[in-house]
Amino acid sequence: MKAPALGLRTKFILIVLAILAMAIGASSLYLAAHQKDLGTQKLEAKTQALGRFAALIAPQAILSYDFLALDTYVREIVSQEDFVLAVFFDHAGNALTERLSLPQDLSLSFTEKPEAALQRLQANPRFMRWDFPMQHDGRDLGQLSLLLDMSHLDRESQALLWQQFRVYGFVSLMLAFALILSFQVQILKPIQSLVAAVQRVAKGDFQTSVHVKGQDEMSRLALGFNMMMQEIATHQAKLKVLSSAVEHSPAPILITNIQGEIDYVNPKFEDVTGYRYDEIVGQKHAVLRSNYTKDDRYDQLWQAVTSGKEWQGELLHRRKNGELFWARVWIAPVFRDDGTMAHLVAIKEDITEHKEKREAMEIMLDEYARSNAALERFAYVTSHDLQEPVRSILSFSQLLDRRYRENLAPEAKDYLDYITQGAHRISDLVQALLDYGHIASSTKPFAPVSVKDIGMAAQAALHKAILDTKADICWEGDEIIQGDKDQLILLFQNILRNALTFVVPEVTPKIRITLKKDLPFIQIAIQDNGIGIEPLYQERIFEIFQRLHNQEVFPGKGIGLAVCKRIVERHGGKIWVEKAAGQGTVFIFTLPAGLNR
Repeated sequence: MKAPALGLRTKFILIVLAILAMAIGASSLYLAAHQKDLGTQKLEAKTQALGRFAALIAPQAILSYDFLALDTYVREIVSQEDFVLAVFFDHAGNALTERLSLPQDLSLSFTEKPEAALQRLQANPRFMRWDFPMQHDGRDLGQLSLLLDMSHLDRESQALLWQQFRVYGFVSLMLAFALILSFQVQILKPIQSLVAAVQRVAKGDFQTSVHVKGQDEMSRLALGFNMMMQEIATHQAKLKVLSSAVEHSPAPILITNIQGEIDYVNPKFEDVTGYRYDEIVGQKHAVLRSNYTKDDRYDQLWQAVTSGKEWQGELLHRRKNGELFWARVWIAPVFRDDGTMAHLVAIKEDITEHKEKREAMEIMLDEYARSNAALERFAYVTSHDLQEPVRSILSFSQLLDRRYRENLAPEAKDYLDYITQGAHRISDLVQALLDYGHIASSTKPFAPVSVKDIGMAAQAALHKAILDTKADICWEGDEIIQGDKDQLILLFQNILRNALTFVVPEVTPKIRITLKKDLPFIQIAIQDNGIGIEPLYQERIFEIFQRLHNQEVFPGKGIGLAVCKRIVERHGGKIWVEKAAGQGTVFIFTLPAGLNR
């Protein structure tokens, strides 16, 4: 079983105790050695003093053969502490007198000569020998030999060592306790707080923080941790939003590595393709290929994205069940901070239904275009053929009027006038119908033109009606648009004619024309103070041959606004009518601004 790891507190305590133990031991040993050196120095000084004094006074006793005095000297010396042997030797090496005081743990034979005893004892490291020469008037009389027992100093040194060790040990333990307490408060507790915060982060709590107290290194570390967590929380919130957006995206999303192996797909991808997350991740993106798309298209795709560019296009894919579906695909590379490519992100949109509807719409539009072209040709031919009998009716009615009008009864004259008026109206309607059909079939290219220039040309065409009604026409602003100038003049002319025609009796027409940018279009509003149009009829007025008033009250062909709508729609815009704030009507339409058609 693996031994449990030591905690930071235990490690710190062990380190502190080890350091203190080494410090205590080293200091105690040093002090004990120093104390021993001092004791040795004192003992040596004492020995030097005793030896020199004995060697100085002993020659007189030797010369006078006063051996009693010599014995007294050695006895006095040996009585001193730490001295175990004192011997006076003559110049021939013979012992004149000696005194021995050995410790109980040592023994010396009485028959052993003093010099031999000295030799044997000084070999023991606990003893130290000192020799002092004796001279008189330059004559060598012998020497005094002393032997000291140094064990007393060793015992004192050991006692002092233990005493110092106990004192230093107690002081060191107090210091260690203070260090450990300071470590607990200043270091361990903040670290434990950081560890607890990190554990909360590991469990997903990115709003955690630690208390900052003071300005020391640990406080700065805690402050740095809090700042880091704030940054992480901000990025985590963004990441959560992005992750949620990807997870709940209505479009299939997948992420691959640069080799094309799938690393991630969102739930919508599973719904669309039928592949579960666990069975698609790790596979190549080519698993979706239908084999109906040419390889060179995939080559172009791969060449674009691996060179760091985006790619988009339509691909025919295959679901897990083998069903084919069309997808609009966007693929973009994802780069690391160092600029190298890390992943590819692909967003797919299932456009199968849209593509089927678009194909159906294209077929329908083709049919509609052919039908409309045939209808326009029919209308043109029919209208053109109608002109001939209408012209015949007008010619013969005018001939009858010139030759026989005086011979006709009043009632017959009225009938003839009705025929002439009806023929003229039919001719006008046929011509209007031809003009209406010509609008859509026109191939004249669009060109830049000023809105105000078009309006002025339309006003010039209506000059007499404007003078007759004393109309007040106000322009506000001007813009450049793209269009067919002739058709646009007809558009303004028809709307202005309506404003001059459908007025309240005895009221002077007031027309206000305003422009507003609504790119890519210019919105034009023409407001009048006329009789107005009820909301019920605001759509109907743009239908061909639709009239809201009797011909005798407000004359007209019933085709002018239909022509306006067709012109606006040919230019890609829209036209509608609103009730003015006061009395009257506002015609609003949009025309392209700055478009090349």
